[in-house]
Amino acid sequence: MFKIILLLLASFVTLPAIAALQVELVDRHGQITTLTFQDGWMRGVSPKSDYIYTLVNLKKQRIYIIDMGDKTNTDVTSVFMNGTPHEFGLAASGAGPTIAGRDTQEYQISDDEGELCSRIFLWEQPLEEELVNLQSLLRRIKIDPESLLPVLGPLADGVIPKCVRAELDALGTLSQKGLVAMRINQEDVTTLRIQSIKPTEQEIPSCMMTPPKHYQPETPPSLAMEMIVRRLTGGREKPPTPLITDCP
Repeated sequence: MFKIILLLLASFVTLPAIAALQVELVDRHGQITTLTFQDGWMRGVSPKSDYIYTLVNLKKQRIYIIDMGDKTNTDVTSVFMNGTPHEFGLAASGAGPTIAGRDTQEYQISDDEGELCSRIFLWEQPLEEELVNLQSLLRRIKIDPESLLPVLGPLADGVIPKCVRAELDALGTLSQKGLVAMRINQEDVTTLRIQSIKPTEQEIPSCMMTPPKHYQPETPPSLAMEMIVRRLTGGREKPPTPLITDCP
């Protein structure tokens, strides 16, 4: 028995340390967004941008947008957590498919007129501590469009399409029940699905997992206007390699 215990201890000692957790999300076009969790932070990187990534402090529940092109750091927490939810419909629809090896439950979201917006599939009990912390942050989501576009005042609420607003407002309630693993839209198209969850032995450099202090602080309205201007003017020049692959 003693020998067996020693062998078990030895096997644990030789196991590689898990430095970070990575979650891959696939969209309707097959593009993969990667969420990396390490030391209480989450970093979101999408192939849609060579310049911008998202950082979330899961312990303090703060959300940042890092723009490596303009070298700005924008705290957008107020945009996501200071609003007043609109009316939406939320109905449980029973068991859903197995996603990334885990069972799901299906919910249907409708707008304030009762029109179906999407079908959402939840993991009701996320296993990893990092995902539990993410779920806790998502419970606080209360979108505030006016803080993003204050020039529009109360009219800012009407800028977001009804179904988009219903889904955003429903996210806080949904996150009390579980963590979103898949979304299917009105046209029966899968727009988001968790493809994999995997620990990684490679530690992410700390400079990529915390807001860069040498970047200029930006306000959410200024960031929004810059994004609108870039969209109207065709965007920025594509760099030889994405800036987001390096430390800021």
